[in-house]
Amino acid sequence: VYSVEITVEKDKVTGATRVLSSTTQLPRAPLPQGVKVYEDETKVVHAVDGAAANGIHPLSSSEVDELLHKADEATRRDA
Repeated sequence: VYSVEITVEKDKVTGATRVLSSTTQLPRAPLPQGVKVYEDETKVVHAVDGAAANGIHPLSSSEVDELLHKADEATRRDA
């Protein structure tokens, strides 16, 4: 089991999401508090930190997949 911390920025005009950073980590104890925005058999996504100021909404499976894909691209670009 591991966690991926993804820092994102959402454009308020276009609604586009841009990944600022992505870090794979071993689970921490205690886990960060946040609002659960997605859960399936293999993934749980929480919105934490500044997310409340930008509004929190549940994510669809395709939004989670897109976010993970963008995070993977950002990690490869920074490597």
